[in-house]
Amino acid sequence: YMGGVGGMADRLPQSSELMDSRDIVEADLPAALTLFKSLQEQVIAVTHHIQHLMQKIQAGDYPTEKGLSFLEVKDHLLLLYIQDLSHLMLEKTLGCSVANHPALLRLVETRTVLEKMRPIEQKLKYQVDKLVKAVVTGGLAEDDPLKYKPNPDNLVSKLSDSEDGEEEEDVGGTAKKPGKEASKGGIRKYIPPRLVPVHYNETEMEKEKKMAEQAKKRALSSSIIRELKEQYSDAPEEIREGRHAHTARQNREDEHRTNYEESMMVR
Repeated sequence: YMGGVGGMADRLPQSSELMDSRDIVEADLPAALTLFKSLQEQVIAVTHHIQHLMQKIQAGDYPTEKGLSFLEVKDHLLLLYIQDLSHLMLEKTLGCSVANHPALLRLVETRTVLEKMRPIEQKLKYQVDKLVKAVVTGGLAEDDPLKYKPNPDNLVSKLSDSEDGEEEEDVGGTAKKPGKEASKGGIRKYIPPRLVPVHYNETEMEKEKKMAEQAKKRALSSSIIRELKEQYSDAPEEIREGRHAHTARQNREDEHRTNYEESMMVR
C-alpha cells in the first residue's frame, strides 16, 4: 500500500503546473460539480438496488447456479470498465496526467471486447427475453413463435386405426382381429391418406368474379394494350417474333391446371 502511495506521490504535478492549470479547473468547476452531484445520486440508487438484489439472492429467491456464462462475462467486463474509469477520474481529480496510463489501455481493450460481444448478444436476445418472461409469468406467451414449431407427432398417420377396423370388418365381421392388441402401439406400415373427391360449390357471384378476372387478364395481355404501351413508352422498341413468351407459358399453365382439376375432380 505504501509503495502505491509513493508511486502516486511521484506522479503528482509540481506547483508551477498546478498554477498553469488553475484557469482550466475554474472553468470546468461548475460542470464538474453538477456531474458529481448527479453521480452521487445515481450511486445511492444503484447501491440500494444492489443491496436489495443481494438480499434476494442470499434468501434463495433468485437462483444463480445455472445462469448464462455469456452474461456473467459481460457483467465482469462492465465492472472492470467501471473500476478503470473510476481510477482515471481519481487521477484527473488529483491533477495528474493520464497520458500513457495503464488504465487507458485496459479501457480500450475492455471496450473492444464489449463491442465484439454485441452481435452475439443480439442473437441471444430472444432466448434470454423468453427465459426471463417464462420465469416472471410462469409460462410462454400466447403469441410465442415456438408454439408454432413442427410437431413430430403430427407425422403419425391418423388413418391406421380406421384401416385396421375396416380390415377386421372385411375378414371377420364384428370379431376382433387376432394379435391386434399385441401390435397396437408398435411399428406399423405407412398407409397414405386417401383423396376424397369433393364437389366444388361455386356461387354465381364467385363465378362472375372469376370471369371478370380472366377477362381483365386477357385484356392486359392483349396485343392492343401491348402496342399502346410500346407506343407511349420511352424504352427502346423490342422486336419479337412469334407469340409472346409469357402469354404462351401462362396459357399452358392454365390449360394444365384445368385438365388436372377436371380429371381429378379437385381444385
